[in-house]
Amino acid sequence: MRLNKSMRGVVFILAGLGLAACTDSNPQLFDGIAFQTDVKSKRKTRRDFTVSVKPAAASLEGAREAARWESARHCIKYYGSSDVDWSVGPQTDYGQIAISDGRAVFAGRCTG
Repeated sequence: MRLNKSMRGVVFILAGLGLAACTDSNPQLFDGIAFQTDVKSKRKTRRDFTVSVKPAAASLEGAREAARWESARHCIKYYGSSDVDWSVGPQTDYGQIAISDGRAVFAGRCTG
């Protein structure tokens, strides 16, 4: 099916609006900051995961809460519960949280 110029324009506008709707215009803020988070787990064992949060230097307390938030989302998605057993978690002493390239890295296990 061939589209004339005006129809192609409408298709591009609608596609652009659809992509814009996919972005989070109201990101979750922690300590007033929108952190970037990344949860990683192996496909076969999603129970064990790591969460990296940046920019950790902006607020380590905010980074801790962002990690707690993302871990809950991960565990609820795969196991139906937000319960986490942390090996390095939000309650860990500041000096024991690994920070590399501006990212704080947390690790836990979904227990639900």
